[in-house]
Amino acid sequence: MAQFSRLTGVVAPVAVGTSRLMTGRNDTRPADTREDGGAARFVLDTLRRSAEPVAISVVGGATDIAVASKLEPELFAAKCAAVYLNAGSAMPNPDRPGKLEFNVELNPSGYAALFDLPCPLYWCPCWHMTEHHAVGRHGTFWRFPHRDVLTGLRDDLKKTLLYMFDQEPSHRWLTYLRRPLDERNWEFFLDHWRNMWSTASLLHAAGQTVTPDGEIVPLEAGCEAVFRFVPITVTCTDDGQTEWAATGAETAPRRWRRIETTAR
Repeated sequence: MAQFSRLTGVVAPVAVGTSRLMTGRNDTRPADTREDGGAARFVLDTLRRSAEPVAISVVGGATDIAVASKLEPELFAAKCAAVYLNAGSAMPNPDRPGKLEFNVELNPSGYAALFDLPCPLYWCPCWHMTEHHAVGRHGTFWRFPHRDVLTGLRDDLKKTLLYMFDQEPSHRWLTYLRRPLDERNWEFFLDHWRNMWSTASLLHAAGQTVTPDGEIVPLEAGCEAVFRFVPITVTCTDDGQTEWAATGAETAPRRWRRIETTAR
């Protein structure tokens, strides 16, 4: 984050999430220390201070967002434009009964709590079918060769990616940016692939979508797009198991939406 701030000139606020799990979907964890509750307070403070409704993208565990929403549901109803939940699977895997997607396993109760939100929820399952690593109609998984996308980056951005994905042990992040690019390491990196999930959620939150030709266009343009969000009804148990059905209506109860791939 420090490197990206240095390169962009934008200082992004950062908070450290809790290591404690919710014991149930309504657990507000009243015994949390100040340190454990820091990220939830950060979310609530951000909502309160924002002049406009805030969109939240959840990647990884859902605990801190879930706790914040349970502490002040009225604030979420008033100031949260939408939560994009990048977790879960649209369909169970018959070969792995009861298996949960990785992000759900981090805290099933926190994941379940987000389906109780008083604001719009855009559900972006990581997999069409649990842990089945293939592109599917109801999942967000896709991948690309690094060489197809990253070759045109400027050197300081290349170094930031190498610092991150090589898990550079040194904390001297500015020194790393200032030293010459390791061309041999970069070429090695370009020969690999990158698994992706949350791309569509970030574009949609910014009011954008993607055409089948790869053009990024505003949602209001009404163009054919490679993904859309469809209204659904959904239930999620405390242990992270979901059941859903498409409603075929413009407005679904509680304003749930699930992603759907429309072109490949």
